[in-house]
Amino acid sequence: MGNPWMPLAQRTPGASGALAPLASGLRVIPVDVLEDEKSYVLRADLPGMKKEDVNVEVDGQIVRISATKKDTKKWEDEGYKYHRAERRDTMEYSQRALRMPQNTDFSKLDAAFDDGTLTVTFGKQATSTPTAKQISIK
Repeated sequence: MGNPWMPLAQRTPGASGALAPLASGLRVIPVDVLEDEKSYVLRADLPGMKKEDVNVEVDGQIVRISATKKDTKKWEDEGYKYHRAERRDTMEYSQRALRMPQNTDFSKLDAAFDDGTLTVTFGKQATSTPTAKQISIK
């Protein structure tokens, strides 16, 4: 029997499906997508991250949110001795990609980060209203 304290992702090499982010070391960022008459809003929870740790990119209709954080504090310098060190010198990387609707106006974009929550607001482009009309056949 293996070590029962070994993380699940390490016990399942080549994990796929719901375990794939765990096996690859990635964390999937939870995102809410909302809309009103004039805009779309993405809200992403990034606890423990700072604004400098977060990156938002737009590529076509795809919005990519990523966050990277490295914990480098050395407690030994303050007289502590480690008994278990799972967080020491660790790199945390999270990401999420979302396809936005066709009428998203990427020129009207605003992003804010407050208390671990990223809010990205996109404008909406005016859409043409479909009209019914008779088509003559030649």
